[in-house]
Amino acid sequence: MTIKQLRLCTGLSQNKFAQYMGIPVANIQRWEQGTVNPPEYVVGLIKRVMSMDGYPVEDEQMSEFYIACCETAGLIISDNIKGGKNKYKILQNFKDKYKLNNSPDEIFKIIKNIFHEKLANDKYGINNLK
Repeated sequence: MTIKQLRLCTGLSQNKFAQYMGIPVANIQRWEQGTVNPPEYVVGLIKRVMSMDGYPVEDEQMSEFYIACCETAGLIISDNIKGGKNKYKILQNFKDKYKLNNSPDEIFKIIKNIFHEKLANDKYGINNLK
């Protein structure tokens, strides 16, 4: 699991994530760019802090969370096509399922960032669909 994957689950920018973790933003940037790998103990400490705050941090939890984000993004897109009247209800269901303390707008940002990250990485072969 990468620092970027962990950060995306919080919905925070690199700067805010660095403040949240008490780590220099330059370290976060280098770790995400891959110019330097974070020490294993740092990844462990970040996971521990995030876990205590309710974020999914284990590989299995993270995979489920990423899939749920993509599914929820699809629901929001579908709702938007139909007039967008249920967006906050969809976000509230997601918030309740994962017991997140974030506001609906913050949860939307998390879902949107993870969805875009998955599309950019094309993990599911979406760019090859015909």
